[in-house]
Amino acid sequence: MYTLTSPGPGVVIEREMSKGEVIEAGKKVATISDLSTVWVLLNIHEKDLAKIKQGTSVKIHTESYPGEVFAGKVAYIGDIVDPQTRTVPLRVEVPNPRALLKSGMFATAEVVTGTSSTEAIMIPSSAIQKIQGKPAVFVQEKDGSFAKRKLELGREFGNSVEVKSGLKEGEQVVVTGAFTLKSELLKESLEGDGH
Repeated sequence: MYTLTSPGPGVVIEREMSKGEVIEAGKKVATISDLSTVWVLLNIHEKDLAKIKQGTSVKIHTESYPGEVFAGKVAYIGDIVDPQTRTVPLRVEVPNPRALLKSGMFATAEVVTGTSSTEAIMIPSSAIQKIQGKPAVFVQEKDGSFAKRKLELGREFGNSVEVKSGLKEGEQVVVTGAFTLKSELLKESLEGDGH
C-alpha cells in the first residue's frame, strides 16, 4: 500500500482509479482542486466591453443561496468575439472560503461598472404577443380579469426582455395562456366590427 501526497492544498474532485488497481507511470490518478477561490465564467455583450476592465467588481448570485452575494473581480477578458452571440468571455475570480460555490454550479452576475444604471422591468419573451403589429402583454387586474398593455421594449437578455414603458413594477403578466387571451381579444374585436 502506498500513500499519495498532493503537491498542493485542495480536495479530490475526481478519482481515476479503484482500490487494488495497478498504477502505471503517467496514469492520471486523481484530480485535486483548490476551491478556496473559484472561477465564474461569463459572456459579456461586445457593446459593454468599454465599461469593463481587469479588476472590475462583480456580484455573483446563485439559486442555491438566494440571499447571498459573492463578490469577485474580473481576472480575464477574452480576445475573440463570438460571431453567433456577439459576446466575449470573461473570467471572474471569486473568493470561496466557506466552500459554498461548487464546480459546475450556475450563477448570475452583476458587473459593477461604476456608470450610473437604472433598474429595469424584465419580463419573459414568451409573455409578449404581437397585436396589430405592436408588442403587448396581458396583465392580471386585482379583480382577476385581464387587460392588454401596449409596450415599448428595450434590450433582450437571454429569454427575457426589458420593458421601457407600458408596465409598472409588481404587475403580474400572463406567460402561459397569453396566446389564448390574444385570440379571445381578436375574436371580440371581429364580433364588434360585425354588429
